Amino acid sequence: MKLTNILNEFKSDVGEAGFSSSARQMRGLNDKVKTIVILTAENPCAAKFASDVNKDRNRDLEKFLINALYGYRKVKGQYGNLENSFMVNNMTKGMAMKLGNHFNKKVSYLVRDLMMVIKLE
Repeated sequence: MKLTNILNEFKSDVGEAGFSSSARQMRGLNDKVKTIVILTAENPCAAKFASDVNKDRNRDLEKFLINALYGYRKVKGQYGNLENSFMVNNMTKGMAMKLGNHFNKKVSYLVRDLMMVIKLE
């Protein structure tokens, strides 16, 4: 999928107000943002979980992001099921892999204009 297609899909999920800064980050136009990770704790292993379970799992992930002082933005994502995701700035590939393993999820890792999906099984 081309970056322009990803950005157009992302625009509809984030809304006009948050799109501009997020799009600049995804295009690599913000020198302070070196990497972007898009992740969620919802629906592990592509299995549809109950709404309250997903909320609890994402709450745990959000607590980690806050405590670890990561900058993030809440976004909607879809990789199978429609999910509530987080777009996280400047997370290392290693940390993304650890979180993906912890929550049994696949992790999308963006380095400037290169999208790489790390498959965790």
